[in-house]
Amino acid sequence: MSLQNFSSLAYLRITRPPWLVTVKWIVISLAIVQLIKELFQFITRRLRYITFDNGIECFVYSSAIVIVVDLSPCSHHTGLRMNWQWSLAAICAFSSWMNLLLLIRKLPKFGIYVVMFFDVLKTFSRFFLIFVLFIVAFSIAFYAVLQNRVDLVLQVEASMPPYIRKLTHRSQYVTLPNEKSFWKRLCNRFGFDSSSEEEVDSENKGEQEFISEFREELRSQNAQLQMLQSNVDNMYERQVRTEAMIRAVLKKLEIDFEEIDAGGK
Repeated sequence: MSLQNFSSLAYLRITRPPWLVTVKWIVISLAIVQLIKELFQFITRRLRYITFDNGIECFVYSSAIVIVVDLSPCSHHTGLRMNWQWSLAAICAFSSWMNLLLLIRKLPKFGIYVVMFFDVLKTFSRFFLIFVLFIVAFSIAFYAVLQNRVDLVLQVEASMPPYIRKLTHRSQYVTLPNEKSFWKRLCNRFGFDSSSEEEVDSENKGEQEFISEFREELRSQNAQLQMLQSNVDNMYERQVRTEAMIRAVLKKLEIDFEEIDAGGK
């Protein structure tokens, strides 16, 4: 990003929408109520309360409070979270959905499907030890084949449909929180762009320029690597020929010599 972009960002004011403040206090209130409920269950049930399900619930409620609480003036004014809060939010979201699965397991109609899912997961975990060998084998093979084949990688990339390239590539432009709405960013992420034709053309033009520059840089680096490899091969071949000539001359002159390896032995 250029200095001009940084100077423009300096005058940009990112403010938190009012509805986010309301959502924050709703989350805190619900989490506190649930923690009080869990505390009451712990007092009544004592050691029988300590289970895996209850541990997940306590973690989800406590981490939800930590995530939505503003821990810095920047978070208070902009609503942006710290890096570790985003990581904790990812773990909390995953744990909450897993907790929902555990709750659905107790239902009479849908519980059988959850039990089937966990049975399949256990079976797959046993098979995964064998399956990981295939993953490692194919990974090493493709890495060995494609590590210096930039043209082949670019051909595979060019053959991909545009919507798949959008899903697998990051754009060079940074979308700020107040620049676009959440629905518009979500549509752009999955290839359903609702912008005007002029905006789409300008964004596509800039992205194509960036991709073309990136491809040219990869091609130049690949050419330099190939040239370096050819130079190393030529030097090694000349070294082998020179050593062979020296041995032949020494044998004709009947001079005793002793070969010395790279370690000096």
